[in-house]
Amino acid sequence: MLSGRDLLPENMDNADDMIRLPASPSIPSLLCDVDKTLSFLYIFGRGHSTGGIQFIVWKDEYEVGHPVLDAHHQHLIEIINSLYETATVGASETQLDETMREIDAYARHHFHTEEGILAAAGYPHLSRQEKAHEDYVRKVDELKRSFFLPSGDLSQEILHFLKNWWLTHIATMDKEYSGYLNLPLPG
Repeated sequence: MLSGRDLLPENMDNADDMIRLPASPSIPSLLCDVDKTLSFLYIFGRGHSTGGIQFIVWKDEYEVGHPVLDAHHQHLIEIINSLYETATVGASETQLDETMREIDAYARHHFHTEEGILAAAGYPHLSRQEKAHEDYVRKVDELKRSFFLPSGDLSQEILHFLKNWWLTHIATMDKEYSGYLNLPLPG
């Protein structure tokens, strides 16, 4: 079983606005509004609780300036925190597996949505994003095969991978597309 000493959470900061509306509506932004609504219902319908345990703390600096994609990123972080909490309190393999399946499914949904938005915006580095997403899916599939240690506890490797991949990907590759979506970066 993991303990707080195994994987240190980040310092807590609070993000104020989770969803902001785009400044001027266009076809891609109207499509995003539909996805934003669905994402909002999904996020608040599930109601993940981390009970105060924050493995990853969402910070404003992670925002890419697109309301749908920022909401997706925040929700992914929330599910990863739920996986961390579940692992820390010694939940069953079934509970851990269900949470990991949720991360996998939501990441794929996010990738599909993000790639569609970037394609509609004519983002020239879309193929790099698609490759990074494919690499992520491949690595998660590989890690799922060694998801549990012989003791039945969750492998720390997967938590480290999820945290490092998402924070690095958002801070580098995803921040690059903000200008192409004609949305200013927050801050």
